[in-house]
Amino acid sequence: MLTTDGKNEIAKAIDSIIDNIQYEQDGVVKSKKVSTVVQGEKINITITLDDTENGEFKNFKILSSDGVIISERNNIFTKTQGTLAVYFEFNIKEV
Repeated sequence: MLTTDGKNEIAKAIDSIIDNIQYEQDGVVKSKKVSTVVQGEKINITITLDDTENGEFKNFKILSSDGVIISERNNIFTKTQGTLAVYFEFNIKEV
């Protein structure tokens, strides 16, 4: 059985290799540093699009410091105002 401490160690290891989230805004590839929160077996990875960033957003990818795609999401949405958080959530569990 995977222990709580084991889950925490795996989550911290994943957190240590995550560098940024890359995405397209109106067809232009951009990237932002992430905010990562590790709580027990959960890892939440977030970027915030502020009120100056508007348009069509798509192709979100979490990249490692070596440029490896760790996870990707092909959501497409249009933002015209305000602030928006884009997040990925992962759970570490034994199956």
